[in-house]
Amino acid sequence: MVIPGGTQLTQAGLLKILDIQEVDAKKLTSEELRDSDQSIASLQKLVSKNGVLFEIRVQFEGADPRISLRNKALENMEDYHDLKIKLDKYDKSRYGPWTQILDEIKKHPGNKAQILADNLGFEKLWLKTQIRKLKALGLTISLEVGYILSTRGLSYLEWKNK
Repeated sequence: MVIPGGTQLTQAGLLKILDIQEVDAKKLTSEELRDSDQSIASLQKLVSKNGVLFEIRVQFEGADPRISLRNKALENMEDYHDLKIKLDKYDKSRYGPWTQILDEIKKHPGNKAQILADNLGFEKLWLKTQIRKLKALGLTISLEVGYILSTRGLSYLEWKNK
């Protein structure tokens, strides 16, 4: 959900939502669409089918914060315990200990989600959701096809196995 004052993580980085306003598609000008890949006619047609058109003003806040996080190894026992507390909550879910996904990705870097899911006995879509959670913690990196552990993910496993 997009709300003014909120943020949205995108491929371009973190965006801050400045303002949202309903726009009358019939009054659009080419100047208003100068940065859009849509024509006035295509937007008007879209609005006539789907309802309302909104203009969302955004401001670039910075790079994806997960990138710097994933490149940073755990430095001490406190870092490890803070992360472990978060992961333990996931492991206590009704699906059981799923942080084993980290070990599987380490053993088979670059494998597709379906292969990882089959190896672990999980449903593919569920697994992909869990990998996104791990990515949000800076532990995994999504490749064009497959996944690898980040520096942070590798260091977490090293601390875990001490």
